[in-house]
Amino acid sequence: MAFFAMMCETADALELPSAVDWRQISDSAGLPALVAFVMSAIFVFILSNNLRREIVRRRQIETDAIDERSRLNAILNNAGVGVMIAGRNERLVDVNNRWCRMFGYQRNDVRGSLRSCDIVHPDEAPSLERHFRSLLAGKDRSRTLEWRFVRKDGSTFWGLVSTSTVQDRAGQRKWVVGMITDIEAQKRVEEALRESEERLRFITENTQDVVWQLDREFRFTYINGADERMRGYERQEVIGQHIKSFMTPIGQQTFDLAVQRLAQSGDQGSGENSFEVEMSCKDGGRVWTEINASPIRDNFSQIIGYIGVTRDSTIRRQKHEKLREQTIRDPLTGLFNRRYLDESLERELSRAKRDGLPLALLMMDIDHFKRLNDTYGHQAGDEVLKRLGDLMTRGARSADLPCRYGGEEFLLVLPNMSLETATERAERWCETFANERIIFGGTILSATVSIGVAAAPGHGTTRDSLIEAADRALYAAKHAGRNRVLVAPSAFA
Repeated sequence: MAFFAMMCETADALELPSAVDWRQISDSAGLPALVAFVMSAIFVFILSNNLRREIVRRRQIETDAIDERSRLNAILNNAGVGVMIAGRNERLVDVNNRWCRMFGYQRNDVRGSLRSCDIVHPDEAPSLERHFRSLLAGKDRSRTLEWRFVRKDGSTFWGLVSTSTVQDRAGQRKWVVGMITDIEAQKRVEEALRESEERLRFITENTQDVVWQLDREFRFTYINGADERMRGYERQEVIGQHIKSFMTPIGQQTFDLAVQRLAQSGDQGSGENSFEVEMSCKDGGRVWTEINASPIRDNFSQIIGYIGVTRDSTIRRQKHEKLREQTIRDPLTGLFNRRYLDESLERELSRAKRDGLPLALLMMDIDHFKRLNDTYGHQAGDEVLKRLGDLMTRGARSADLPCRYGGEEFLLVLPNMSLETATERAERWCETFANERIIFGGTILSATVSIGVAAAPGHGTTRDSLIEAADRALYAAKHAGRNRVLVAPSAFA
């Protein structure tokens, strides 16, 4: 009975015949037929439930697939790069919104209509086709390339493309996916930078100045062609060599001092430094150069090298020396003038005191010079002055300082010379000048000099005291009859 009741409930659930109907079936067909009918109903019920669950599952899968496609479309359409998918026939299957904005097409106009070679510059098409075939053949998995693309309106732009393949269920490479980034602005910047570098390279290689770079050990890592024009060395002869190896000994000392200043500059600006050094040439000559250098520092302010410019300063230095000579020399006699004497005598006295060396001073005056001028004229007097200047120049050592003190007075500074030796030289000069014969306008002129001798430290230790001692000795010689040499009395006598 319980089984019969369950069948009745099942019949109700399936909308099968009622209990009265079941009895009628049972009475007419018998119990076996009834059981068979119930088993069929149960099978139909189970099959119906399974079918219903499968339909629900499939509907859920379709809903999930729709949601997944929506998410993928949202991601693709909001991506910052243009995305395109091409089939094996190279026709575009789909593109995202970014791609449409990038190329100027509508999405529906692209699908199945455009080929990948239709959107690249004709010059790039062969490269794209080779790459497409290589991807589908499995020779390339993924690559990033730069191509020129063509928009719908015909304008072109540079794009950075990253490509890969998508396989179907059978594992066959069926689609090529390309992600494109517009790099036109970047390419313009790169082109401008390249042009700027080319201009800079042209200027650097054709300038008259030597442009160079050193490592932290002061060895050349770069030098332009101007060095060969200035000093005769080819580039390969210089690269890797120490910069001091091309300097004279005095130039090396100057360079060492300049390097110290650069190293001590620290964080105070770039530490630019300018100095002059004498450098050697390949032919054995020498050239004066002006160097402007700056250190190259890393992120920790440590010096990792140097960059600089070297300029030939020989002509400028010669002009400077000539101008300086004009400011320190007497234009008539060519001797140093009083201004230079005042500067140099202080220096020589300090050196003599520091090193414990003697220093002598000769004060000379042409005898009766006013009478000579009045008799023969000032031009004759100038000839006599020049002759005495020549005599002093010829008889002076390289360290001596012969000066025209003023008018017909001359002064000779003799470093590292004793009073006795200086007196002997003065007497020889006095005698030699007295024997000079000066031809002027058909007249033979002659003159004599009186000389006062003083020496440091015996006659003074300062410029003024020493000059004053020599001056007193000079006038004593004049009062004693002229054409003679007298030594100043000791300051300690």
